Amino acid sequence: MWNCIHAGLKARKSDVNVSLECGYPGITRADCVSAGCVYFDIGACRTKTAPKRDQFLSCKLSRYERIPLPGPITRSECLDASACFDRRGCFFPTSALHVSSDDEQHSHTEITPLFSIIVTCYKDDVKFLALSLDSIVRQSWSNWEAIIVDDGSPRQECVQAANSFIAKHGYGPSKMRAFYKTNGFVADARNFGIANSSGKYVLPVDADDFLYPNFLRSAALGISETPDVELLYADQIYFGEIYFGAKTGAHRWHLWETITLNNALKRGPLPVTTIYTRDMWNRVGGYKLDMIFGNEDYSFWLDILKLQPKARKLHGISSWYRLKENAMHADKEYVRMALPMLHFEHSEFYDHGRVTRDVATVFCYLSRTHNARLQAAINMQPWACAGWLWLSLLKIDLWEKRSEVLDTLKEGAAICDNKNQLEYFSTLISWLNATSEFDTVVSARDQCLIDNAGCSQCEKTFRESVFFK
Repeated sequence: MWNCIHAGLKARKSDVNVSLECGYPGITRADCVSAGCVYFDIGACRTKTAPKRDQFLSCKLSRYERIPLPGPITRSECLDASACFDRRGCFFPTSALHVSSDDEQHSHTEITPLFSIIVTCYKDDVKFLALSLDSIVRQSWSNWEAIIVDDGSPRQECVQAANSFIAKHGYGPSKMRAFYKTNGFVADARNFGIANSSGKYVLPVDADDFLYPNFLRSAALGISETPDVELLYADQIYFGEIYFGAKTGAHRWHLWETITLNNALKRGPLPVTTIYTRDMWNRVGGYKLDMIFGNEDYSFWLDILKLQPKARKLHGISSWYRLKENAMHADKEYVRMALPMLHFEHSEFYDHGRVTRDVATVFCYLSRTHNARLQAAINMQPWACAGWLWLSLLKIDLWEKRSEVLDTLKEGAAICDNKNQLEYFSTLISWLNATSEFDTVVSARDQCLIDNAGCSQCEKTFRESVFFK
């Protein structure tokens, strides 16, 4: 087995065990205390006299198999990520993982899995997919199913890679399945995967992310202790190449001990790799398809938190989130449009003046290339108010189409039951019926789309014409 010793000591060559430094390699509280150490809530086993952040313990583990962690990670970053470090790099030792016994979980052949893991993949994500799937099959809790969704990759590369992985590991369709669908972007892919799964609890995973080996077991124990829990989450590690234009090392996202709608609005809600019940997904209507520039997960968490679910934070971490230079967060349209769309989607929580500016921003930057996605969004989720407003703004193009814009606005207003959002429908309908400045507004947007330097003037023209008359 293993025991705790002071950091820095090395095992002699004659020792059967191998000495390595670990933050939290699956060590239980009871085992930690019995070894003469102190177990801290941050998920690290340390000596009683060395509780400081940089004084981790070495643990002697015999015959361990390495589960390497993705990306270049320094020693201090590795230990802070609740992993182990030796001269070959950062990893998990499998002998330190708690593998659940049959009386703790259902067998692999259980008809209804406890967890449905939904992995979405598109195009270049395929180069990380095998590593992500490997982190699923390495889970120390085995009552899960994995649904891999290839969201329209040009050469079907994700579904082919997934099927190769499944065949290699010998999993049947009750355990792992791969689907290919027409490209509809990540919100649609997640909804598709969940609709084709059967577990009581859902765990979304991006194809380039990596699950902590004990995450599902920790969640299962949390469920057994709190059977009515609806939302389970844990800290997450960011790692990778680049973030918002700057190179960065691995760092930990420390989440609220108690997640509420109020603190989620202050600092952002939850990682993608958060577990929730299928019932919660049904109640909010899934991920919003009209969030066409991103932040669909942010919007989804706010929708769930509005319902005041019973939530529980788990010890340790859930996963590693990969930062990439070509990620959505670095996309100019995401930076420009995602938050304005989010603010309107949840306009009851934001200042009216701010939301008005955001609506003007969306008007000025929408182009005809976005028409198909918005049309598909309202076709699949006709109850979502924002999609109708965005499609209406997009149709404000030529004076001759004013009647078509009015028809779209009125149709959306008849379906929308959010009074904050209905106010914007009413204002636009009144403006279209009375305005003589239609051409001026359209010309301002045309100039914005030609030259971004003119977008500030477009937003000002739209606000003054529509809202401040």
